[in-house]
Amino acid sequence: VSGTKRTNFLSTNKGDTWKKIRQRASIHTVIFHKTRPKWLLMSTWTNSCDKKAAKKDTDAKEEDDGPCNHMLYLTKDLGKTFTLVSSYVVQFSWGDSSQKQEDRVYFTHFRNKKGDQPKLYIW
Repeated sequence: VSGTKRTNFLSTNKGDTWKKIRQRASIHTVIFHKTRPKWLLMSTWTNSCDKKAAKKDTDAKEEDDGPCNHMLYLTKDLGKTFTLVSSYVVQFSWGDSSQKQEDRVYFTHFRNKKGDQPKLYIW
C-alpha cells in the first residue's frame, strides 16, 4: 500500500502494477492477512479529525463535521469493497494461527461512542 491522504494504491506484484483503493478517508494503518492474500484490515480517522486539527491551528470557526474517531474496516477483495468492523477503535490485529484463529479479528475500542475519541498517551 502506498499513497498520501485520500489517494492510496495497492500492488499485488511487488510494484509492477498498482490499483487505486476505494477509500475516502486518510488511511492510518493496514494489516494484511497472513494466508489470505485478498484480505486486509485497514484503519482510518474520520475526516473531521483533519478538519478539527486544522481549525485548532487557525482558530477558524466552522460547522461541526461530527466526532473525530478511529474506524476499523475489513476488505476481502483487496480494497474493492470495505465493511466497517467498529468505530472508536484503539488497537486491532488478526488472530493467532497457532490457535487456529487466523481469520478472527481482535480489537479494543471505547464503549462510549459519542463525541471525539479520547487520545491514549500511555498503556
